[in-house]
Amino acid sequence: MRLTLHTDYALRVLLHLGQNPGRRIPIQYIAGLHGISHNHLVKVVSHLAHDGVVLAHRGRSGGVELACPPEDVVIGTVVRRMEASLQPVAACTPANGQQDCLLADICTLRPILARALDAFLAELDTVTLRDILPPPGRPPPAAGQADLPDGMP
Repeated sequence: MRLTLHTDYALRVLLHLGQNPGRRIPIQYIAGLHGISHNHLVKVVSHLAHDGVVLAHRGRSGGVELACPPEDVVIGTVVRRMEASLQPVAACTPANGQQDCLLADICTLRPILARALDAFLAELDTVTLRDILPPPGRPPPAAGQADLPDGMP
């Protein structure tokens, strides 16, 4: 199963916010730290805010912060909400009103892929943001630095 960049970026944002509890982090800062397009990250954060996972604040002292404790953020739920479709292959669901797969009546692959997807999501449902945060005081290897710019709350 391959997750979209949208989900990848959402998890990066959540990891960063989880390491900075109670702090508002500018989206621009997170985008620069991870080399992500600011406009794309705004869409990701907007989606997370709409789902109630983060709080987004506008203005000079704005930024983004977790809306709940890290132990309340279930990774499986985040993945389900961020992914437009979790179907492993296009033949598993009709697209754009087109006729279903010609092999649908005899296909034995669909139920196998459905079980695999269920197992994948069931495993992610056992993990919270708290579980995947690095130990306190230890920045993640990709970030290299956890300090905010001077003057940030």
